[in-house]
Amino acid sequence: MKKQLLTAALALGSIFFANAQQTITQNNDPDLLETGGSVGCPTGINSFSRSFVLDDFGITEDFEVTQVEFGLQDYFATPITVKLYTTSEAYPGGYPDALTELASEEVTFEENGEGLFMMKLVDINATVPAGSELVVEISGEFFIGGNTAGSTGPSYLMSETCGAPTPTNVADIDFDDVNYVINVIGGGEPAGLEDIYRNDFTVYPNPADNVLNVKGGSLALDKIEISDLNGRIVKSLSLGGTAEASINISELASGIYMATVSSDNQVMTKKIVKK
Repeated sequence: MKKQLLTAALALGSIFFANAQQTITQNNDPDLLETGGSVGCPTGINSFSRSFVLDDFGITEDFEVTQVEFGLQDYFATPITVKLYTTSEAYPGGYPDALTELASEEVTFEENGEGLFMMKLVDINATVPAGSELVVEISGEFFIGGNTAGSTGPSYLMSETCGAPTPTNVADIDFDDVNYVINVIGGGEPAGLEDIYRNDFTVYPNPADNVLNVKGGSLALDKIEISDLNGRIVKSLSLGGTAEASINISELASGIYMATVSSDNQVMTKKIVKK
């Protein structure tokens, strides 16, 4: 096995706009670029996977998946298969019998070579029932991208060639600093003009413990308000037109909140989960 690198920025969290998409991810830092963020078998098929419990992201209704986004690092123009499942047991328990396939897409990209370090979007449509655990599996003769910034959930590798016949938490094979970059987009209308805002406005980690980070990309952030589900503002902070800020939320009780950011005459709201 060998470690690989993804150097890319990605949108994080469940960002909401009118009729817009939301993105769920487990990566703590969407912008960190560093080596050693991925691991895979140098020969044969690699299957990289993550699982997402919808309740952990404050998603209480059916989730309409429209795209999967992932890091493409080393790739040599062979088919890559993206599959979506639900599982009846906590993943990877009961593999593969516990899985129910929802959708599958095979793609071949034009770019190929070593060290590509780019994000790729794959259109894939599925309805994930409320309360489900969603499993995303990306397979092929390639290396996925990752980082070492930490994660709220495990990364799994399956490789018959390298002695991992079932999905294995990479931390259990001594790669506890590896975090595959896999994001799931859905929950609204298909991605389109709203993508510029998803790429510019980032809140992480989500779920968060003590500190919530906000990055505006090309947007100047003026103010953030955090409110509970009853609409009561529990935290308010002037950001003064900065591009990024960190907000201490350690005093908030565990639960679901709405983070509303004002920027450039726009108001953008994101659902966040406080651990």
